[in-house]
Amino acid sequence: MHISFLIHNAYGIGGTIRTTYNLANTLAQQHDVEIVSVFRHRDEPVFAPDPRVRLSHLVDTRKDSPGYEGEDPEYLRPARTFPSAEGRYDQYNALTDRRIAAHLAALDADVVVGTRPGLNVHIARQTARGPLRVGQEHLTLDSHSKELRRQLRSVYPRLDVLTTTTEADARAYRRKMRLPGVHVQALPNPVPAPGIEPADGTHKWVVAAGRLAPVKRYDLLIRAFDKVRRERPDWRLRIYGSGKQKEKLRALIDELGLYNHVFLMGPAHPIEPEWAKGSIAAVTSSLESFGMTIVEAMRCGLPVVATDCPHGPGEIIDNGVDGRLVEVGNPDAIAGGLLELINDDSLRHRMADAALQDSERFDPARIAERYEVMFSGMLTRGSSLGGRMRGSLHRTRGALLGGRVRGAGSRARPDEGIDRMTALAASHEASHTGDDHQASTAPRADCVADSAGGLTFDVTDPGETGPQGAAHLLLRRRDADPAEDCVRLPLSPSADGSLLAALPSTVELAEGRWNAYAQIAGGEPRRLMPGVNDLRSLVDRAPSGSRGHIAVRIPYATKQGNLSVRSWLRAPHAEAGEIELADGAMTVHGRVYGTPLTGAAYAEAVRRAEPGHVHRADVTSEGPEFTFAMRHTLLADSGPGPWDLWLLPAGESGPRVRLARLLDDVPDKKAIFTYPVVRCETEHGVLEAGPYYTLDNDLSVRVREARSGPQSP
Repeated sequence: MHISFLIHNAYGIGGTIRTTYNLANTLAQQHDVEIVSVFRHRDEPVFAPDPRVRLSHLVDTRKDSPGYEGEDPEYLRPARTFPSAEGRYDQYNALTDRRIAAHLAALDADVVVGTRPGLNVHIARQTARGPLRVGQEHLTLDSHSKELRRQLRSVYPRLDVLTTTTEADARAYRRKMRLPGVHVQALPNPVPAPGIEPADGTHKWVVAAGRLAPVKRYDLLIRAFDKVRRERPDWRLRIYGSGKQKEKLRALIDELGLYNHVFLMGPAHPIEPEWAKGSIAAVTSSLESFGMTIVEAMRCGLPVVATDCPHGPGEIIDNGVDGRLVEVGNPDAIAGGLLELINDDSLRHRMADAALQDSERFDPARIAERYEVMFSGMLTRGSSLGGRMRGSLHRTRGALLGGRVRGAGSRARPDEGIDRMTALAASHEASHTGDDHQASTAPRADCVADSAGGLTFDVTDPGETGPQGAAHLLLRRRDADPAEDCVRLPLSPSADGSLLAALPSTVELAEGRWNAYAQIAGGEPRRLMPGVNDLRSLVDRAPSGSRGHIAVRIPYATKQGNLSVRSWLRAPHAEAGEIELADGAMTVHGRVYGTPLTGAAYAEAVRRAEPGHVHRADVTSEGPEFTFAMRHTLLADSGPGPWDLWLLPAGESGPRVRLARLLDDVPDKKAIFTYPVVRCETEHGVLEAGPYYTLDNDLSVRVREARSGPQSP
């Protein structure tokens, strides 16, 4: 079969995009599959398509591209085919109307699949005779506005198939939408097995992931975790994702004093390594059309505590077996579900094992097989007389309405019809923006970190190794002489055909950012792209420090999508831990490595602009652990400006050690470990002071003019 997917933007990130790639990549093993993206806003897609999947686009919105079309006059005129009540309507226009119509009129496929309501409308109205017209619904019917439901009700009967992600939603469409002759079927989203080992359940982390949007109710999760923290302060919560609610959620974290326990991690791709760092997943939504994150977490070996909201969680989780369903909107119930698994290790491990096994039913191979059976059956049915007659009636009805199906209260316009010859001609014009995308041939490297500070690189698609098989992984320190600051690691063949390189913790890597390259047989080094970085061993890292130094290497993806390694090598080292803010002072807890703490130890805050301006703080210690407190008013009285924090483990006779936070899996701490501020009345006016991490992950205190926003107690 030739199967064509039509998607809003295949170059972005999101659940619909991810599940479209999962399904298309699997179907491409047996069929001719393409993904047609209406928009292209970046050079490379976030999710890599299988090499057998053709990826093309209809409208180029890359401002730095020669084919940029964002200033085309048609681009500035409103869409007339795309439904006005659809959430993406403002992004569609006369140009997209014409390009989509041309594409569908010229489409030579057995099956065409739309992936959102507005595109389903295009497919229903404009697909040339022949292909099976399939509309996918990734949101629930009840989540659509009344106006959108009205617009869809007049068009969806022209589809051949409508798929939903849950049985509950399929029942709603059959009952409320009146779709005679349309095959409505529930088909869950496919979720592939992660490319890493499942979580082992030993890390004391709860993990959540998704858009920071009101429907996800992360405010409830944070309030629930306040109750968890009171009973089990040794557990913490990470929330991955981005969205408009970020600042509100951060303010709530500060208000509840959870800044040492709840962290907004930002978006992560791929997400699987982040699930594997935790032991429990949490989903607290008021509505889930499916529950992609639930299945992802389960496939990584995590039991999920989820609200029993419409529609997905109850169809995914077997309550009490592979996860726990709790009352919607109730933070006490969420906290109770989490604490049940936190306090019972054996129950948590049993549920984790069950989650891993039960989630196999969502494997792309199984979901793709269900699609294949449905497509084949519907195509056979469509070749019968009844199928032909129904299709003919739909097309006749569309012709009578000028090529569009009118919603209630709308009027047919003389220019609404699509002239087929014009559409076919336009398709040739559109083809210049729809060149097939070839999967990137840049080599990729999966990275695995060990708790000692070593890294293993697993390089795929490195190119031909040459007659001698000579291959190396190069690490070049950024902004340094590549000839001098370069580490060469031999790449050795592995059993699966990739190449492996090891960077032991014993190999010194100077502090800085190192770009990673693959060099084959002495050829030109090629920049590596990141694969899956398994950094779970770094999350709760507590090295012995017996070597007298701390080696930290954290692989990460740059903004340009390349692989780099952030490195620190410090001897001795003072690791900053929890920071408490109360009564106008900050109390810092930490651990020193590479040198003993003595009774003469103290801490210093040094004004960056005036190194001679210093405030001291007494240190209390127990073994290598230390604590000191610094009053904010002492620092604010000198006016705005940053202060850097130092530890003197042996007092004046010993080394001065910069406080920093290095021993975890986060390469850049500044945006993740954030703290509320304290307002101080000074002779310089009202100032605010609070701790923060610098670009080097060193601990400092910022003093600045007071701004509106959350304050510390």
